[in-house]
Amino acid sequence: MGYKVDANGNYSRTETNTPRVSDPKPKPVARKTLPNTNKAQKGSKERIVLRITRYATRLLDEDNLAGAKLLVDQLRYAGIIPNDDPQCLKIILDQIKVKHKTEERTEVEIK
Repeated sequence: MGYKVDANGNYSRTETNTPRVSDPKPKPVARKTLPNTNKAQKGSKERIVLRITRYATRLLDEDNLAGAKLLVDQLRYAGIIPNDDPQCLKIILDQIKVKHKTEERTEVEIK
């Protein structure tokens, strides 16, 4: 298929009209953006309440539980919350102990 063997046993490509693949890496699928459900107006004094509840078989120390920065930042980058400063957002962190690993999860509630 488009190659020929010379007298020494080496292969060389012959010219064909076979289409070539320009980029072997597939392009990522464009994701839909989440709708902006933020009802607070800019300049409004109403704070958004973000409650993060962690369900796990082992409870964390309070200082380790407070490590939710990455989650809060991702919510901000996705446009789900407008800002993460204390004037705009109140964060409540809870944790609940469950019996089995199959019950472990993290719930995020935004009001």
